[in-house]
Amino acid sequence: MKRHMALGDFLVAYLRKIGVSHVFGIPGDLALKLFFALGRKHGMKIITLSHEPGVGFAADGYARATGKIGVICVTYGAGGHNMVNPVAGSFSERVPILIFSGGPGEEERKLGTLIHHQAREIESQRR
Repeated sequence: MKRHMALGDFLVAYLRKIGVSHVFGIPGDLALKLFFALGRKHGMKIITLSHEPGVGFAADGYARATGKIGVICVTYGAGGHNMVNPVAGSFSERVPILIFSGGPGEEERKLGTLIHHQAREIESQRR
């Protein structure tokens, strides 16, 4: 019998294993399932801010102050694209951050539920 684990639960288990206790982010449409997994019964402290670059810089500051990895969770599209400057700063100074950016699943793509994301092609964020 194969064991199955939802991706969100797997990510949370891994984050807990490496000692992550804080996640910075903005709950958005395509990242909500992961936010629910992070907050549900796992005791992670979720710090939300009002704009993604602030989230990235806060996670960077947390990593610098604690010596731990700064973990970020944002939604697809604008959320992921707004991580460019925080990532550049963290990368240039070797500050460890990890970004999870939600994305549409196959069913969401088929249903056309991307709403404000439809102006962009699906692969634009990955590129």
